[in-house]
Amino acid sequence: MLYLSYYSKKIIMKKFTVLFLFVLLISAQNLFSQQKYNFEVVSGKDWKGFLTYKDYSSGNEVNIPVNIRLDYISNNEYNVTLEFPKEPHANSNYKKSFSEDGKKFGDENVTSVSVEYGGKYTLITEKEGMDDNKPADFKFTYKYSENEFSIKKEVKYKDENDYFVRNTFKFKTGE
Repeated sequence: MLYLSYYSKKIIMKKFTVLFLFVLLISAQNLFSQQKYNFEVVSGKDWKGFLTYKDYSSGNEVNIPVNIRLDYISNNEYNVTLEFPKEPHANSNYKKSFSEDGKKFGDENVTSVSVEYGGKYTLITEKEGMDDNKPADFKFTYKYSENEFSIKKEVKYKDENDYFVRNTFKFKTGE
């Protein structure tokens, strides 16, 4: 029969406890990363609203009607359909997904996620790209709840310090 001293048992229990806590922490992180964005509140609904954007040539703001629908596919992936009733040539359909670790949304890096009382979510993402043929940083702010959904795109040129709003989508649904 194997005999373990009091101290050997204590060391084994400490190691077991550390291992158990580690596994629990990993499980909790995976659960949190899958549920923290809760895009289900916007999925499967027909959203109607407007796109407001800054015209490149005039610098003026322009408002055009737009509809959006996000449908959950699987594995944190959504099908996105954008329809412009007065400009059907601009319609688009694409897929966008959250990475397994929750650090990316499509090609955007997730920088902030918050939830307000009452189920109002804010997701902020960033990425680099080109705007008006200039290298730029982009910041996207997604705000959503049961009946409101908006996406704000801000741009900061590499040689400048401040962001400006390039466009904003604002939607509502009656569902």
